[in-house]
Amino acid sequence: MPLHLVASMTQMIVPSKASTIIVIRPRAAIGFEVLLTRRPQEMPFLGGFLVFPGGAVEKQDYSERMFSRCRGLSPSEALSILGDDVSPEMSLGHWVAAARELLVLLEGVPNSIERAVALMAQGQCPPSEVLEWLKQRLSP
Repeated sequence: MPLHLVASMTQMIVPSKASTIIVIRPRAAIGFEVLLTRRPQEMPFLGGFLVFPGGAVEKQDYSERMFSRCRGLSPSEALSILGDDVSPEMSLGHWVAAARELLVLLEGVPNSIERAVALMAQGQCPPSEVLEWLKQRLSP
């Protein structure tokens, strides 16, 4: 094995903090539909691959300012759902990042962001017409 590969295999890599959204819905004829996005071909990591939507947890996702805007889920509740691998604040930051990434996907759908935010605040999924628009926009 080339020496540069051996050296790189012995280095500890700390994964970045990220959130992923898995949107599925039952369909009688086929079982389930799953929402995937295609990463831009130019991306150095997994360019062109189909992936679940998501992205990095950014510092502002777990800031006091963001927490003052969150409703319906406290940092300690987020921690109890995600497990105790990270702090309560980072746990809620993961939820914020996931919601942000979903809203990025909804840009351009008339009234969808406001409706999705309201429904997500009630613990519900975005309406089916929004998901259908996403499917048409993002499917290969």
